[in-house]
Amino acid sequence: MPFTSTTMAVIAIAATAGSTLMQMQAQRQQAKAAAAQANYQAAVARNNAIIARQNADAIRDRGAAEEEDVAAVQHDTVIYQAGDTLQATSYKC
Repeated sequence: MPFTSTTMAVIAIAATAGSTLMQMQAQRQQAKAAAAQANYQAAVARNNAIIARQNADAIRDRGAAEEEDVAAVQHDTVIYQAGDTLQATSYKC
């Protein structure tokens, strides 16, 4: 039973429509995957920014604590040198 030209045209149109629908579905999935990847990368960037801020705060706090320690040692040294004939006493400012 040979196909008529009309039957073959209908089959070709149906095949083209099916192919088009499959391409559209694939493009939708690709767009969703790209959006998910962009969201993930944005979350990583936000987390990296938080970590960078926390690291900067920790470095600043360590620096302030070290400055206080140096100031205390310098203060104790000055008191010791000033009271050379006296017993050295440590004072906290």
